[in-house]
Amino acid sequence: MKDIAVNPLTQGQRRILQLGVVFLLCIFLIGYFFMMSRTKNTTVYLQNETLQVFDETIPFAYPDKLELHFPYLLVVKPEEHKTLVYDLQEKQKKEEVQHVILDYAQEQSLYNEGASSFLKGVSLKALCVEGIIKSKSEILCVSDNKLLSVDPISKRQRILYISRYIITDLNLIGGKYYLGEIDPGTKKSYIVTGGKQITVPNVVSVIYELNGKPYFVSLKGALNPNKEEFYEIEQNNAVLRGENKIMLYE
Repeated sequence: MKDIAVNPLTQGQRRILQLGVVFLLCIFLIGYFFMMSRTKNTTVYLQNETLQVFDETIPFAYPDKLELHFPYLLVVKPEEHKTLVYDLQEKQKKEEVQHVILDYAQEQSLYNEGASSFLKGVSLKALCVEGIIKSKSEILCVSDNKLLSVDPISKRQRILYISRYIITDLNLIGGKYYLGEIDPGTKKSYIVTGGKQITVPNVVSVIYELNGKPYFVSLKGALNPNKEEFYEIEQNNAVLRGENKIMLYE
């Protein structure tokens, strides 16, 4: 029996089909590279007095300050009397607050005004140099080198820890508080957590959480004239994880 050709293509038609495939492939590749070029930087790091927050570049130098109370990053600009709030989970700027704040949670800010700290415009009857909104009924507050638990409704205060030294930072990670300390006499620095005091090799400027683990940064300043470094806190040790380029979120 004789074979029957079904819809045979001429040479010209095959050529057109090949060109169509190539054209579609080019469109796909252009679209792919265009989307890749628009992909956001998903990290936050500090390098050479520049803070890179996703796709935004922010000049950062003393007296600017950082607070990383997950999921929020606070970039405090005291000279401009403002705070930039970023949502690390959403990878975007949440808002710009026109005053210096200590903490931010559920669109509420903890801030100082005069001789007192305020939450939702209500005084806590304490002046905090560091503070964390732990819950609706509890604020962690560093005041006069003491860590206080303050009830924002009753204003009742409970002392959690008294330091012999200067407290340099506070954070709450995994339900545990972490404090940075420095002895002004010996210049030795410490991390306090779980009732233990851990000696660390450099000043504790910022305590933060990275990939579920506690870290701290030593920023350049009067207490650290050397290079900037960041450390992971492992049990009773501080392990150096990098210098100059400080990874804050990835």
